[in-house]
Amino acid sequence: MARVDQVNDSSQERVPECSTACSPIQDNSGQQHSVPDDNAIFIKEEPHDLQEAGGITEEVDFGSTEQSEAEVCHNSATQMDAHQSHTISAAEKCTEQSVAGEKTKIYSCTHCSYITPQYSIFQRHVSKHTGDKIFGCEVCGYRSNHSTDLKRHMTTHTGEKPFSCQVCGFKCSNSQNIKRHMRKHTGEKPYSCGYCEFKCAQSSRLKMHIRTRHTGEKPFCCEYCGLQFAESHNLKSHLRTHTEEKPFSCELCDFKCTQSNYLKTHMRTHTGEKPFSCDLCDFKCADSRSMGRHRHIHTGEKRHSCNFCDYKTARSTSLKTHLRTHTGMKPFSCEFCDFSCADPRSLRRHQSTHKQAITH
Repeated sequence: MARVDQVNDSSQERVPECSTACSPIQDNSGQQHSVPDDNAIFIKEEPHDLQEAGGITEEVDFGSTEQSEAEVCHNSATQMDAHQSHTISAAEKCTEQSVAGEKTKIYSCTHCSYITPQYSIFQRHVSKHTGDKIFGCEVCGYRSNHSTDLKRHMTTHTGEKPFSCQVCGFKCSNSQNIKRHMRKHTGEKPYSCGYCEFKCAQSSRLKMHIRTRHTGEKPFCCEYCGLQFAESHNLKSHLRTHTEEKPFSCELCDFKCTQSNYLKTHMRTHTGEKPFSCDLCDFKCADSRSMGRHRHIHTGEKRHSCNFCDYKTARSTSLKTHLRTHTGMKPFSCEFCDFSCADPRSLRRHQSTHKQAITH
C-alpha cells in the first residue's frame, strides 16, 4: 500500500469534494498519480503499476465513505491506539462518528439503544444482557460484572468497615450503605410510588412495594421447582433448600445456616443480646419474629386458623402442632424408648422421666 501525505501548495486553490482537484505526485517508478488533496491519502495502484512497483498487492480506497460493517468495526477498534485491539463480540456494533473534525469510535448495543465511546463501559453494559460476570472473587465463588461490586464484596471477607455514622456509631463497608443508614436519622424518603402515596428511603424497597402491592410481578424463578419470587435474594435463599448449602457458620459452635440474618440471631444466644423490646411490657427478645409473636398477646389477634375446626392461634408453629391432632402425625420420637409425640415440648417432658430414672 502506497501512502502519500498531504502536499501543501498555497498557490493552488482547494476545491472540496472534487475528484479533479488533485495534486500531481510522482512515485519511484516515474508514474504520476492524481491524488485528492487531503490528509493521509491512500493510492490505489493499477495492475500494470503493481509489476513496476515491485508487486504491491494491497488495494486502498480513495477515502470512500461506503464501508462494510466489518471494515468500520476494524477501523474503530484500532483508531484510538494502533498497538491495542479487541475482539468484536456478537452483541457489539462499532461505528465511527466525526466530532470536531476527528474520528471517534462509538459502540452501540444490538439489544437496546445504548451507545458509548468507552469500550470498558460497553462491556459492562452488554454483560447485563448476556449474563456474563467478568469479575470474580478469589476467596469464594462470587462473581459480578462491576469491579466496584467486587470491591464491596471483598469487605465481607476482610471485615473492613471504613464508613461510620456520626450519630450512632454504625459502621459499614461502603458509602452507599452509610447514605441509606443516615436516612433513618434524617427521615428522608426520596423514593415514591407512582401508583399510590407510598414513600421510602431505599430504591430496593420501592421495587418490592410495587411488585407486591400493585403489579404482582415475580421475575425470579426457581430452576428446580418453578417457585417464583419478587426479589432475587429470596430466590437465592430458597435455592439453598434444594442444594442444602449452608454458607454461614458460627465461630463459637457448629451451627450453620442458609442466611446471614439467621446467623446474627443465633450469635445472640452466645452474647445474650436482646435488642428487641416490647413497648407495652418488659419483654425483650433476640429477633423481630419473636417480638411479632409476643405482641399478639397484647392485641389478642389470632391470624392462624385451623381448616378442620374452630381453633385459632397467634403463632404459625402452634397451628402446625394443632394440625397434628387431626392428622395423627407424631414426628418427634424418644431415643430411649418407643415413645413419639406431635411436638418437641412433649418430647422434652417425656425424656426428663428417663433422666430422673437414671439419677435414682
